[in-house]
Amino acid sequence: MHFAIIDDLEADRLKLSNALNRYLTEQAILLDNPIVEYENGESFLADFAQVSFDIIFIDMYMNGITGLEVAKKIRETDEECHIIFTTTSRDFAIDSYTVSASYYLVKPYTYEMLAKALSTCKIAQILANRYIKLNDTPILLRDIVYTDFHNRHLYIYLKNQQVLTFRITLEEFFPKLLNYPNFRCCNRGSVVNLDEVARLEDCDFVMQTGARIPISRRHFAELRTYYFNYLFYKVREQDVMR
Repeated sequence: MHFAIIDDLEADRLKLSNALNRYLTEQAILLDNPIVEYENGESFLADFAQVSFDIIFIDMYMNGITGLEVAKKIRETDEECHIIFTTTSRDFAIDSYTVSASYYLVKPYTYEMLAKALSTCKIAQILANRYIKLNDTPILLRDIVYTDFHNRHLYIYLKNQQVLTFRITLEEFFPKLLNYPNFRCCNRGSVVNLDEVARLEDCDFVMQTGARIPISRRHFAELRTYYFNYLFYKVREQDVMR
């Protein structure tokens, strides 16, 4: 998950950030990146061209560009992200529908109200439908088993046994995938989807497909610890979803 908070009041940003972290912890949801805070719409829009967000909280009343104007700019290029307005007034509630806002939180709001707003965003569905795009080809993250790289070519092995090939450098590819907590590099060029690991055996990840992916000795201890911590969070997440 990737969240942004746009609010010109530092105290309100801090309150929301703390409440979000509490919600994510209780729901056992792993963040791909830290929550990003912006004190105005201009600074957010300067980043937005390069960074994608799943859920964006926008204060309606800010110095400079208004929250509604920010939302309209977002919708020019992104129709998928969830927008939640935070404001001290209900005056713009109707306007929020023009940008397909998911929720309208009136300050001061309670933690329970925030949790209700987040529930409308269907976070589980967001996580299930994430994808990366390579050479204009969208690839669902949940379909990737592992990747390999040799002779300047990237090979992506999918659950349906299909293998996709791309000419791309590791420097271009790694940032697209390694921001997600279920993907980890185990040796140069090989990235595994931890959700597709059947077991850890010797110094290899054995995948559900039967493929064995060697782990570099240099990073074995660190990666083993990360893997078991990830499994712990996954079990908690499944318990919460029941």
